[in-house]
Amino acid sequence: MTLKEIEEKDNGVAPKGGESISQGFKDKAKTSGIVKGCKYSIIGSKPIHEGAYGVLYKGHVKECDKYIVIKTIKPTKDEDEERYKIIVRNEYRNMKRCNHRNVLGVIDLIEDEKGDEFSLVLPFCRNGDLMDYLCSLRKNKVSVPSDLRDAVFKQIARGVDYLHRNSIAHRDLKPENFLIDDEGIIKITDFGSSIDFSDTERNNRIYAYLEKHPDRVWCGTNSFKAPELFSFEAGHRNLETDLRSLDYYKVDCWSLGIVYLYVTLLTVPWSNANEFDPQNRSYTKYKDAYPEDVCDLVPLCNNLNSSGYNNPSNPALAVFSKLHYDARFETLKLLNPNPSKRSSVSDILNCQWLTQVYADPKSFIKLI
Repeated sequence: MTLKEIEEKDNGVAPKGGESISQGFKDKAKTSGIVKGCKYSIIGSKPIHEGAYGVLYKGHVKECDKYIVIKTIKPTKDEDEERYKIIVRNEYRNMKRCNHRNVLGVIDLIEDEKGDEFSLVLPFCRNGDLMDYLCSLRKNKVSVPSDLRDAVFKQIARGVDYLHRNSIAHRDLKPENFLIDDEGIIKITDFGSSIDFSDTERNNRIYAYLEKHPDRVWCGTNSFKAPELFSFEAGHRNLETDLRSLDYYKVDCWSLGIVYLYVTLLTVPWSNANEFDPQNRSYTKYKDAYPEDVCDLVPLCNNLNSSGYNNPSNPALAVFSKLHYDARFETLKLLNPNPSKRSSVSDILNCQWLTQVYADPKSFIKLI
């Protein structure tokens, strides 16, 4: 299957924003996309990042003198050609649909000479990802004001809200997948696990694909994954679950709650939210202490507000005691173990706390 066939297979409908297809990447092929008539070239021989599913190279567009990133998507050992092409098409198409300041755009999709490996051409963000930046701040002992941390989180929430309003669930939200551009704007990236629910017929194909490849349902980084994903994985093995019962938007909301804790405290409350893991009692104790009625969160938050709160029997709740009150209350609502009662992204953006949060994005990148 060629790259052109990948596009035609999807009912012949091009993603919003137009198509851009380049071939022969190793020959520095021309493209008809945003950088029309330009050629791509890789700078240096070493990648700037190498992950389980892809390799990132810094590139350059000679004609317009701009830096780019070439993300080569690597097929895994257990992926056949069709599955690999589905994943590539899905990531490219979902990114191409997006047009928001807090979501990274995609420039092009290119294939190598043999046509068996594909790469995304992406904008270059010289400040790297949020995870590395926060670690650099800690290494250099740079203090970040709480209002600035909250403003960073608000940018992320706005990006996720845009995705959800456009029927896209990201499914792998974590600090490594948020880039920082030259203006200090946070950009959500890595749509390899994302799902577009905007079309009923496409939805049916998505569910058919997930039923065939259930490991793609519970994908993600364990410490940021919602508890229902672990439950689904355990139930799937016992044939007791319904794939369509999962709310993937609420899965993102859970991840957002963990993201806020990391942005603010550079820690996560548990290694995973898997109540079936006998080695991880932190989450189980948190779940047992979580009130059935959201209204009962108020006394819990008040208790956590006590000076010097420390509960060795529930270390996860002790983490929340380090947050300021408003953030603590809203983050706990995002981390409701019951997804049907969990806050949505619009809920968090419209709460009194975040509506009052603002900071100049440039002030964040000026810290170092």
